[in-house]
Amino acid sequence: MTELVTEFDSEQIKHGKKMNLKYGITKQKFLDSGYTYVLFNAKNLMFQSLTEEEFLIEELCKTLKVFLKGYKKVLVVGLGNRHISADSFGTECLKHIIATRNLIDAKCEVSAISTSVFGLTGIESADIIKSVQSIIKPDAIIILDTLCANSYDTLVTNFQISNSGFNPGAGVGNKRKGINEKTIKTNIVSIGVPFVVYAKSFVESAINSAMQSPMQSVEKNENLAIFNTLLKQNFNNLVLTVKDVEASIKKTSYVVASAINMALNDYSLDEQKTILGH
Repeated sequence: MTELVTEFDSEQIKHGKKMNLKYGITKQKFLDSGYTYVLFNAKNLMFQSLTEEEFLIEELCKTLKVFLKGYKKVLVVGLGNRHISADSFGTECLKHIIATRNLIDAKCEVSAISTSVFGLTGIESADIIKSVQSIIKPDAIIILDTLCANSYDTLVTNFQISNSGFNPGAGVGNKRKGINEKTIKTNIVSIGVPFVVYAKSFVESAINSAMQSPMQSVEKNENLAIFNTLLKQNFNNLVLTVKDVEASIKKTSYVVASAINMALNDYSLDEQKTILGH
């Protein structure tokens, strides 16, 4: 799990103008340390009609085509722990990815793997990817993973696409080997959706809102100091997710994987359903 670009602690981030698309969906571009991030926000994702869902898939596809332009051989990698619902986004996406490496007439040769997590395999995800990469020799690698948010409002509403790669586990304080162009030596496109938020961030946000009521600034500062101490002592290692996390994972993984299939091999949604037997 890594973090959303909007929550990076960096003064170098350049915010592009937020574009209002259709159906309440927004799109915004960010630049940070030479990397490009595109963030889609779909607040009504879980209640969207089929038309709205297809529109989001097509918009994600358009952006992915920009990141993947010219690549003829792509490896799709699902990160995360499939045994933990909130961390299974990457592995769930692979259920909908169409692997075309065995097809002669495919526009793009696609392979797909799931690396699981270090705690289960004893092998760093970065090392697994490099091993497979040495055989497949892809032009680019797409990495899929759950993101960690600082705000509950961003859970299951944001789709982040970038060329920065991921640091698995960094979002929950368990940083593993980085997966990026420098470590993998291949073009990287990372896609993530936030499914967890630190409990301390959630509580802190509520406290800060409550502290907006009129009172002396000195009193506010003293109370905030006490609250922050309590948060660190009691909520530092606790993370939260949405109550319908399984349904949310199922919906977002379908949306992202469909956009990937469409971007790489121009498969329509109907063609994808036929091929995958869904």
